[in-house]
Amino acid sequence: MKLPNFEHATIREEKLEKYLLNISHPDGASKARFFMQRGFSTESANNLRLALLEHAKEGKVVEEIQNPFGMKYVLKGFLKCPNGTKPNLCSIWIIENGKDIPELVTAYPS
Repeated sequence: MKLPNFEHATIREEKLEKYLLNISHPDGASKARFFMQRGFSTESANNLRLALLEHAKEGKVVEEIQNPFGMKYVLKGFLKCPNGTKPNLCSIWIIENGKDIPELVTAYPS
């Protein structure tokens, strides 16, 4: 199964710069190191955005989790990185109640 409405998926700028690419973030530091070691950076955060949107398009939904805010989708697949590697990645997206657009929650090595 593919992520519903993946073609409209969104990623907030602060999710990239203040979380996934922030080595000072208490929860995001290990993720930031993972992404930076593969050629992503805060200076070119849009490259990570594009790679994650491609992952949303190509990845496979392996789990659906209903919560009070909406439906979460756990995706697994490859991430195309600037350094030429394609590590396995897990990403989590949510479609909030009353909406139909998936938004990135988090991403980490699988």
